[in-house]
Amino acid sequence: MWPISNVKTLSSKVAIDQQAHNHDILPEFARSNRYREEPTREYLTEDYERFARDIGLNFSNPATLTQAVTHRSFEHGNVRHMERLEYLGQCVIQTFAAEFLIDKVSAEQLQTRIESYKDTSIVGTIGKQIGLNKLLRWVPVNLEEVKKAEASGSYVKPIGQKHVTGRAMLALVGAIYHDQGAFAAKSFFHRHILPRHPTDHIFAEKPLLQFDNSILLKTDL
Repeated sequence: MWPISNVKTLSSKVAIDQQAHNHDILPEFARSNRYREEPTREYLTEDYERFARDIGLNFSNPATLTQAVTHRSFEHGNVRHMERLEYLGQCVIQTFAAEFLIDKVSAEQLQTRIESYKDTSIVGTIGKQIGLNKLLRWVPVNLEEVKKAEASGSYVKPIGQKHVTGRAMLALVGAIYHDQGAFAAKSFFHRHILPRHPTDHIFAEKPLLQFDNSILLKTDL
C-alpha cells in the first residue's frame, strides 16, 4: 500500500493536470466570465439618466437599463445583452395586459389582444414614441450603408430598428420588474404602454389622443 503522502501527491498532480487539460480544450469565454464587465461610467451617460428621469424611474442598478437596450450584435455578444430581460418582460407585460383586459374584451378577443403586447412592431412603435430607440446598442446588418450616408450628410434607415426597439421595450419592462419590482413595472405599463396601444388605449384612464394608428401600417424591414 502506498504511503498517504504519496496518495496526496498523486491526487494533487491529477487535479493540476486536469485543470491544464480543461484550459486547453475550452473556448476562451468558458475559461473566464461569460460576459465582459463594462466600466460603471458607461451606465451613467447623460442620455440614459435623462431617459430614466423622463419615464419616472431611478434604477438602483444602472447596468440593468444598459443591458435592456443592448442587442446580441453589440460587441459580438460579449457583454450582457437584452435576451433574458426580454423574456421576463414578455411574461410580465402579458400578465398585466391579461389582468387589465379580462373584463373588457370578449373571450374570443382576449388571447389575440394579449399576444399583441409582445408584438415587436407594436411595442417597437411605442418604444420609439418614448425615445427608447435612441439608446439602442446594436449593429444593423446595413451598418456600412448607414455610415456612408452619415458621412455624406444623408440618411439611411438601419434595417430592423423597429424590431430591435420592440425587443428592447420588452426588455425594459423586464428590467423595471427585476430592478424595481412589480408595482413599478405595472405603473410603467399603465402610464407609458397602455395609453399608446393601437386598440387598448381607449381603456386607459387618460388616453393619449395624439396616437396615430397609421404609423403601425408602415413596414419596417
